[in-house]
Amino acid sequence: MATTPIIAGDADLATRDRVFDCPYCNAKFIGHSTDTGFEIATLAEQAELGITAKITCPTCSNTAYATLGSKGEVQTVEALLILSLPSKTLYKPGDKFATTGLKLAVQNSDGSLGAVDLADCTFSPSTATDLALTDKKVTATHTASSKTVDIPIYVRNEQIRKLNIKLAQDVFVYTGEAIAPVVEGYDSDTMTKGGNTSRTNVGDYTLTVTPKTGYCWEDGTTDAVSLDWEIVKADPVVTAPVAKTNLAYTGVAQALVTAGSTTGGTMKYSTDGENYAASVPTATNADTYTVYYKVDGNSNYNDVPAVELGDVEIAKATPDAPTLSVDTLSLTAIATPGTITVTRDGDGAVSAVSSDTAVCTVAVESNVVTVTAVADGEATVTVSVAAGANYEAPTTAPECAVTVALV
Repeated sequence: MATTPIIAGDADLATRDRVFDCPYCNAKFIGHSTDTGFEIATLAEQAELGITAKITCPTCSNTAYATLGSKGEVQTVEALLILSLPSKTLYKPGDKFATTGLKLAVQNSDGSLGAVDLADCTFSPSTATDLALTDKKVTATHTASSKTVDIPIYVRNEQIRKLNIKLAQDVFVYTGEAIAPVVEGYDSDTMTKGGNTSRTNVGDYTLTVTPKTGYCWEDGTTDAVSLDWEIVKADPVVTAPVAKTNLAYTGVAQALVTAGSTTGGTMKYSTDGENYAASVPTATNADTYTVYYKVDGNSNYNDVPAVELGDVEIAKATPDAPTLSVDTLSLTAIATPGTITVTRDGDGAVSAVSSDTAVCTVAVESNVVTVTAVADGEATVTVSVAAGANYEAPTTAPECAVTVALV
């Protein structure tokens, strides 16, 4: 390479890089006009001493000199060289270039080498940039001379096992709590989970496992592995209703059972095995009722089929004693009968008998007893009430004394 001859008073001296020698510590380095302590030599120093510039030595802080050299030439930097590759040249995508172990030098025009501080260089990609699979080299640039050198690197994904990835269990029963399937072969340092990693309600789900940046499966791919799993309906825990006992007619509706319960779905009741409702069944009239129950499931619970609980009885009530509108009756004409109105609980049939049909006869319609005279005399009309739909038969039979005196 051609060199630039030194001419005393050359105006370009201040803009050139040059090699400096320190006579105190023997350091040899490249300096520039922007460096600390830089000073152009005087014309006399240039002509008489062969000094082109002076600068403060960065090693010992004494004055170092740039000289004309044996041929009276200014040395220039011809190349940036790699003296030692970095300790690490194999990377994964996402790693950053590390300069540890890297040694660079400049080659001067006289063939000499000068050590280079890595702080005086820039790197592309930089040491703060994530490396990609497409990166094959890092270019170092010496800032002072603009010389460059390519440092070879290798960026490859690290292989991880795909064949080992599977679910330890893929069918779960609904619990009401979040369920997270266990993935065998999963390594959180090299893989990430996605999709339905945790769910609570019944359904079909897919969980994915994907290599992290810098990793690939053993077949070289990085596609997500899909793992299907599901949550199925649970059988509810059912506490059966309990049939009521010792029920008797009161005139108002009464619950036939003590309500049951279920951990899922809706418990329903029926008295005919066909029509069901969520409310506890009730009845008013005395009778025997057959009660059924079942559970209608929902999105998370199965149905529970109908169960016959059994018979529940509402017994007939014990009535108060029936009463008569009159307890004595006087008849004076055959054509003018008398009447007795019977007051009773319920709808039991009313009957009446005359103690002497030769004196009077009786006829009953609903709760009215008609007494008809036959002949003079005295008789007793006894009234009875039979059991009705909701009441037992009264244990007493009221009487009415009848006197017949025909005019």
